[in-house]
Amino acid sequence: MKIKFREIPEEGLRLAVKDESWFPEEEVVAHGPVGATIFLESKGGERVFLEGQLQTAVTLRCDRCLREYEWSLDDTFAIDLEVAPDWGEEGAEHACGAAEMDTMQLENPEVDINQVLRQQVLLMIPEKRVCAADCRGLCPKCGADLNVAACACDQKAGRSPFEVLASLKKQ
Repeated sequence: MKIKFREIPEEGLRLAVKDESWFPEEEVVAHGPVGATIFLESKGGERVFLEGQLQTAVTLRCDRCLREYEWSLDDTFAIDLEVAPDWGEEGAEHACGAAEMDTMQLENPEVDINQVLRQQVLLMIPEKRVCAADCRGLCPKCGADLNVAACACDQKAGRSPFEVLASLKKQ
């Protein structure tokens, strides 16, 4: 769904997004209904302020034990959108100032709501996906899930490929 800047009324535009076609299913699996609300406020002809809230639950895979777990996404976000100024010749470089760092530059004066929501879902997913803070992960030797039971593997540290460096340090 694309909304042109000029279509946003002075009092703003509030949307309840019911369509889930924008959800990034190839990246993450939704576990239940997906809900999003958006508020767009025009800040002149070339700038729009967007506020939104996203709610759903997703299924993630733990980076330590590889088990799937449910993660709740329920957060708000705010983005300044503006039409990118003409920087002159193509390929010219531009150093962004502090104010520009929090602004999304657009080629055309229109907001792609689906793209914004898709990006926000991906930004809300934790970088380190862990099912629990005390997750013990898998045994590096036999692959047993250490959250379920301890394995019978010898837990002594094996030879390190960096042992050679210790002898160099003594010389």
